[in-house]
Amino acid sequence: YFLLHWFVAVPVWDRYLLPLVPLLAVLAARGLVWLVSWLDGWLVGWLVGWLAVFLLTVFLLVVGRQGRNGRFPVGGQTNADQGAALVAAWLDDAPYGTVLYDHWYSWQWQYHLFDKRVFVHWFPHPDALAEDLAAFGRDGSPRYLVLPNADVALPVYRAVESGRFRLEPVPLSGESGMILYRVVPENGS
Repeated sequence: YFLLHWFVAVPVWDRYLLPLVPLLAVLAARGLVWLVSWLDGWLVGWLVGWLAVFLLTVFLLVVGRQGRNGRFPVGGQTNADQGAALVAAWLDDAPYGTVLYDHWYSWQWQYHLFDKRVFVHWFPHPDALAEDLAAFGRDGSPRYLVLPNADVALPVYRAVESGRFRLEPVPLSGESGMILYRVVPENGS
């Protein structure tokens, strides 16, 4: 399972490694049984068994308390979605008919915005976005564009500006790997 993830080089989040936990638990238990059987004598084996149960219980209580208080990193990376939750929270009160243009993060929007009033429009390339804005960009609906905070977004940025629109960054309430822009038509267009 781990080698499959390594071979296909998909982003491995911690939840995809959870199927390995039962296998690792069985291997650990087998090792513990081997250790107990290796030790001679009934009393030593019994003592080692109870000591193992005690240590395992203490370990689980410590780790469980850390997880309960949010200090254990499994399943709790706040920025694992690159900031999509922040963008979705900002768009939560957007009026009906709001359009969010996207090229990179479509599945995050399907998760965060599936029951909201925001229409997510995926564009395949920058020219397609420019064509859509030329046709519908001045209809009065609020329009937003989300881009990664990287140089790969520059062609999209240039295509929007060449269509006589400007991009105004929307301030988000935390650090994000993406930038939300308000798409505004240039005056006199």
